[in-house]
Amino acid sequence: MSERDWRLKLQATVTENTVLPWSGSEIKKGDQLNLVSLVSLPRGRTLTIPVPDMTALYLSASASSWKNYWAIRTENRIDSRLKK
Repeated sequence: MSERDWRLKLQATVTENTVLPWSGSEIKKGDQLNLVSLVSLPRGRTLTIPVPDMTALYLSASASSWKNYWAIRTENRIDSRLKK
């Protein structure tokens, strides 16, 4: 995930080179951090799932529904059938 994704709950950019004390991993200036959920899988594997921002997902679904609504309304000429 190299670009910012508006659907994610939390994203941050590192402002200076840092070494994580718990793992010794080095994070370089400009690297992107994302809030994720970790799921343990069999055979010692781990699945990383980005945590979504529910408000953004609901707004996206609402905008998509509104767009579909207007497409159906236009396609079926609902407005032209209304009496003025």
